[in-house]
Amino acid sequence: MGGVAGVVRRVGVRVGDECAAHVVAPRRARLRAILTSAVARGELPETADLLVAGSFLTGSWYALAVSEPPPPSDWARRVASLVWRGCGGTVPN
Repeated sequence: MGGVAGVVRRVGVRVGDECAAHVVAPRRARLRAILTSAVARGELPETADLLVAGSFLTGSWYALAVSEPPPPSDWARRVASLVWRGCGGTVPN
């Protein structure tokens, strides 16, 4: 792809790569560490799918953030409870 469109595409790819490296990857690593610690403490079973759980946590935010209505004010509690139960954990009352 040449011309202006090609330049925009290449710049967009570089920006996307930078975002993935400096924003997305650290956030996923932090979520993975939290979930891995929960497995180590016995709060989640060793069979918990941590890769998918992390994707649910981040993906649900991005999906809501770019659509209507905006994310609910209690989004963090709701998604954490849903993912925790999905991983086999028990949500405290």
